[in-house]
Amino acid sequence: MGSPRTRIDVEQAVLWYRQGWTLRRIAAKLGCSFQRLSTLLRDQPGVEMRTPSHPRAPRLPEAKRAAIRSAIGEGLNASEISRRVGVTVAAVTLLADKEQLRLQKGRRLTWDLKHGQALRAQGLSYQRVAAELGVSTRAVWSKLRPLEEPAAGQVADIAA
Repeated sequence: MGSPRTRIDVEQAVLWYRQGWTLRRIAAKLGCSFQRLSTLLRDQPGVEMRTPSHPRAPRLPEAKRAAIRSAIGEGLNASEISRRVGVTVAAVTLLADKEQLRLQKGRRLTWDLKHGQALRAQGLSYQRVAAELGVSTRAVWSKLRPLEEPAAGQVADIAA
């Protein structure tokens, strides 16, 4: 004979499934097999089984969704919104597409190159210049370093 069957709280399983939980997660929580759970839910009236390509229920809490909508209304781009709300850029983009909201295009940070050069001339490190200008150290380094290095011909003249 087979092993005794575990009693499954089908109502709870249906509730979790409608909230977007996966069959595997529900089965693990209830202590039954994925296949058995799938069969039980399929037989329940009013339960529409998802296909692998069918999206689950929204994973973002409504508060975060509202914060994203508000930030889109303020004209922020996806990158700025993702940092502010604490979600991925993909989550922001998906929500905007789904709700047909218009996202602003990203804009590159700009900074005063001459001011950066003046700070470097005062002896500040790339890190300090970056902090002063509000940009990344890499951005400062990549823009200022080529200007600070003498050209190949000048090196030869100095060595001669």
